[in-house]
Amino acid sequence: MNLHSVFEYQSEEPQSWSVDGVSSEKNSRDTCNFDREFTKMPTELTPTDKLFIMNLDQDEFLGFSYTNPEYVPPNQG
Repeated sequence: MNLHSVFEYQSEEPQSWSVDGVSSEKNSRDTCNFDREFTKMPTELTPTDKLFIMNLDQDEFLGFSYTNPEYVPPNQG
């Protein structure tokens, strides 16, 4: 089996790949390819070690800036 028989590039959707028998994503929040049991599980965030984070060398990111265009801040109410 070669790579071309597994993946089919959809040229009309430049960033969408399709695997035989699996639908490609319809939007950035599409979860149709994940098991329903998995998507219903509650999220559990891992607490961060604040001292560790404060001591990370951030020099690599000097001058870097990025804003996620899809970010919606939570309501502060």
